Amino acid sequence: MTEDIRSLFRNHDAFYEVSAYYVVYRTRRVQAGFDVDVYAARTDHAASFMPPRDEYAQGAAELTAIANRASDDVAGGCSVNAYSFPSSVTFGVRGHAGEPAAMFRIRIALSDPNRAMGSAESQALAEVERQLKAAGIVRR
Repeated sequence: MTEDIRSLFRNHDAFYEVSAYYVVYRTRRVQAGFDVDVYAARTDHAASFMPPRDEYAQGAAELTAIANRASDDVAGGCSVNAYSFPSSVTFGVRGHAGEPAAMFRIRIALSDPNRAMGSAESQALAEVERQLKAAGIVRR
């Protein structure tokens, strides 16, 4: 990872939150993994509402690479997918109330809904968090 990418995340006060991911399976709600939502705030208040395309694309490419590396590490024990939202903004993120922020999601999910969530998903989450920390993205 280059210093440019770390600087991009640092300059946009990037952080992430982890939440449980649930599905309905055979009429019951079960935890099927984790959602890791990464946020980056608008730092230039005179800039457009939307994240600059080139900056979002750079950050999204790095976050996709993080998801892919975590997926390789768990070797099929679960799925790790990256979801970008380049034309969306979100509001009310911690520390930036009322300000627009870009969002990116890494979803760690069961590869087989017949089995209970376990160590593969936890290992994938730990690997994603390790790599986010290395990129300078903090958990809030």
